[in-house]
Amino acid sequence: MMNNLGSDGEDLPITRSSGGLWCVEKDLSSRKVISEITITNGVVWSPDSQTLYVADSAPQIIHAYDFDLASGGVSNRRVFSAITDLGYPDGAAVDSEGFLWSCRWEGQCVARFAPDGGIDRIVPIPAPRVTSLAFGGADFRTVYVTTARHGHTPEEDKRFPQQGSLFAFEAPVAGLPRPQFAG
Repeated sequence: MMNNLGSDGEDLPITRSSGGLWCVEKDLSSRKVISEITITNGVVWSPDSQTLYVADSAPQIIHAYDFDLASGGVSNRRVFSAITDLGYPDGAAVDSEGFLWSCRWEGQCVARFAPDGGIDRIVPIPAPRVTSLAFGGADFRTVYVTTARHGHTPEEDKRFPQQGSLFAFEAPVAGLPRPQFAG
């Protein structure tokens, strides 16, 4: 994707969708499988590995793709979610029931989406910039959520004194371990 940080850490505008998603093969060669992404986030697979989810944060869209595990092939792009009133989709994880958990930058929450793209639940987080999550604990029911202080203002510091912290909550179902690289 375009570089969006200046030399002093300031935000730079992203003016084109030049990002992509690459597949790294077992022999460490690589190939581009998705093009024209503005800001790639939330790359996760369904429990059966047949659906790949990719968030494009700037336009507030999560796409779903058919995924062929044997070949690494990606096809049939479709909009999974284009909700704009919960902030921007950022990091994500999928649980054992196939529901996608999406962190919402500027949304103060984690949203759990059903496999059909509908919102199942919203978990409030006391920070505006919710960045990523992972399932953990002995039973994979503890959800760990990261947040950022990047771009915060003094007013936000007063309103959200815990921004930039790590949060945790118990999920109603177990998550899945992250996939391992097969190289």
